[in-house]
Amino acid sequence: MAALFEDVEDNIFRNRDVLTEDYQPEDIYNREGEIEKYEETLQPVVKGQSPRDIITYGNTGVGKTVVTKHVLGELERVMKERGQEDELHVVHHNCNSNTVFSVVRALVNELRGPNEAEFPRRGLSVADAFDALYEKIDEMGGRFVFAFDEIDHVADSDTLLYELTRAKSVGNITNEESAITVIGISNDLNFHNNLGAKVAGALKEREIVFEPYDALDLQKILNKRATEALFEDAYDEGVIQLCAAFGAQDKGDARQGIDILREAGEIADRSGHAVITTADVEAAKERVERGRVRKNMRTLTEQAKMVLTATAYLDINDRTPARTDDIFDAYNTITEKITDFSQLTTKKSINNHLNDLSMMGFLIKYERNEGRAGGTYNEYKCDYDAEAVIETISDEFGIDIE
Repeated sequence: MAALFEDVEDNIFRNRDVLTEDYQPEDIYNREGEIEKYEETLQPVVKGQSPRDIITYGNTGVGKTVVTKHVLGELERVMKERGQEDELHVVHHNCNSNTVFSVVRALVNELRGPNEAEFPRRGLSVADAFDALYEKIDEMGGRFVFAFDEIDHVADSDTLLYELTRAKSVGNITNEESAITVIGISNDLNFHNNLGAKVAGALKEREIVFEPYDALDLQKILNKRATEALFEDAYDEGVIQLCAAFGAQDKGDARQGIDILREAGEIADRSGHAVITTADVEAAKERVERGRVRKNMRTLTEQAKMVLTATAYLDINDRTPARTDDIFDAYNTITEKITDFSQLTTKKSINNHLNDLSMMGFLIKYERNEGRAGGTYNEYKCDYDAEAVIETISDEFGIDIE
């Protein structure tokens, strides 16, 4: 048997980690204004005071998380240089498809030391989790900055925000030296509008909005990443331009462009080629899009998946934007193919899922107003690759959707 791995060479990648989601670039392109707003808002921490909460908005892949981590890292560095590292505690948590209980549990376990028992997954309530968090905050003292990525994906985010923003004023935190600041990062531009009145009143936040990158922005970002990640002769400007164009089509998404560049490099590498071609980029785009659809659909309930699939089915048949009645009919047609599937029976249930799916970015909602004669109503269209949605559900449930 031939020896394994001995003939492995890398003609494409100098450092492929630069193209991963976890990579934190030292230089952040074209976000100076957003960084300045973060710094202005968080300056009171350095002075031993409590800053305002922050809600950050913008589409996926426009730098919200990268900028937040960069600014908080700089804040931690400054506090450490001043000998005040014990006065600041930063926790960054991704809330994708989380419950309030799982989010608070994660905060507790992050703050507990390595020799302390983890807060259990089961057997205790949300109130127990909050009590454990407040107890730990009182014990540690200092300023606590909780950054919640994709906060709009938390089931009942109102409860999470209402509890944390009022914790000190209502006496749940008793240590005079302790205080909580919340940073919420949301892909939903209407997130604040969807909060309950009590929460909106308690949340005295500063809003920071990240505008989408254009194709030129994305080219500069991708060129910088490519210089660090790829060998100089492994790509040309045409490859970068195409990756940037695909990212620009997807709401100015730098993450999408970077993922496509990485996948294109891996396709070329697996083929034994020394140069990435535009054909590799085209193939990579399809793989990345399908992978993203599958990954994000895993966060949905079965009912939500079927409502999304019904909309995708109408999409590929050129019948969107579609009203709830048409989506309901398509939903029934598709779910009848699945043995023992418990179908939704009311339009209200379908409407609830449609609203949730549009809020999470799976669907685009169009609000129509036809006056007295036609009234007001909503129509929906898939905001993901409809064919990839159909393919995902066909594979998961073993059905043909035509």
